[in-house]
Amino acid sequence: MADSTPPKPASETVPPVTKVTFNLPTDLFMQIEELSSKTGRTKTDVLQQMLKLGIFVKQESQKGQKLLLEDDSTKQMRQVFFT
Repeated sequence: MADSTPPKPASETVPPVTKVTFNLPTDLFMQIEELSSKTGRTKTDVLQQMLKLGIFVKQESQKGQKLLLEDDSTKQMRQVFFT
C-alpha cells in the first residue's frame, strides 16, 4: 500500500537560514571563487562546507583528537594544528 501522506511544505523541510555579511581578505575570496568554479558549487556552498569542517576540527581538537594528513606517494604523516 502506497503512503498517501502529502509532502511537507518547503518551510518544514529546509532549515532556517540567516543572511550574513562580512569582510574577507581578497586573496581568500579569490580562493573561494576558484574552488567554487572548479567544483561547480556555489560560493555559499563552499563557505558552508569550509565552516563546518573548521568547526568539526576545532571541536575534535578540543577533545584531544589529532588531525593527520598522509602523503599518498611517500606515506609520510604530518599533524595539522588548528588554533
